[in-house]
Amino acid sequence: MLVYDNRLSGVRVHAFSTGQVAVKKPYRQWRGVEALRIPALVASPSWTDWLPVWSYLVELPDMKVLIDTGETPRVNEDDWFKDHTKNEWLLKRLIRFNIEPSQGIGAQLQRAGIDPTEIDYTILTHSHTDHAGGLSDLPGTQVIMSRKEFDQSQRFLLGAVSEKWPSRIEFKLTDFPDSDALFKGADHSMHPQLSLVSTPGHTDGHLSVILRDGDLSLFFAGDVTFNQSQLAGKRIPGISASFEHAYATMGAIRSYALYHPTIYLPSHDPDIVTRLDQRKTLTRSEVVTYTGQRPV
Repeated sequence: MLVYDNRLSGVRVHAFSTGQVAVKKPYRQWRGVEALRIPALVASPSWTDWLPVWSYLVELPDMKVLIDTGETPRVNEDDWFKDHTKNEWLLKRLIRFNIEPSQGIGAQLQRAGIDPTEIDYTILTHSHTDHAGGLSDLPGTQVIMSRKEFDQSQRFLLGAVSEKWPSRIEFKLTDFPDSDALFKGADHSMHPQLSLVSTPGHTDGHLSVILRDGDLSLFFAGDVTFNQSQLAGKRIPGISASFEHAYATMGAIRSYALYHPTIYLPSHDPDIVTRLDQRKTLTRSEVVTYTGQRPV
């Protein structure tokens, strides 16, 4: 659906919910000892409510960019994860999907009258299956992701099922500095209004996308957090590769939003449609934190 339309600048954003996902409650937020996290995730009997799995299409006057592909309806097939046995065992115990064939990104683009071949780039915030599974609907697409994320996904990364990615994909990999707490190492090469920024924590190679429309920033945050209140409360998601990096990333985003009016758009937040429709930015009370330096 079209959720952001600035007729003066020509910037439009479509949000597609590619089904729903439920995760173990400690997966969304962990409060215990980090070393016990994975066993606790597997053992927990508690599941979250169904959450959306957002994919975003950004239309600029001279470019179309898809941010994450969402999950594929084929995830419902019993043997979908069979080629990656470690992922099969863990994923079936940590994540549940509810997605109909009509909710795949290919079908939704078609209904919106958007030709997938006219999309210039697909950006993956990270390689987890609910963000990259829809690549099967986009053969031949140019995919942008961080080099660190790509390298880990080709070896083994919990939640990534790269064996299912189409063979006809051209990858464009971006490198970030090891430490980028203020986004000084952002990649601005794709378009003057788009920046790729390093946001590790959920995975080591996680990136986010900043779309600048005049003075307003739309911050496509992938799985930095599950929702905006988690960012405001500095509450670490349970499924984080590094708690230290996750906390630093949340601080960097809060610092950025202190200086730039920012609409925060994580991938599983039910409130993003309202937030975009109302142009609702992060408030000062949600982000105030002193760093002594101004982010880019």
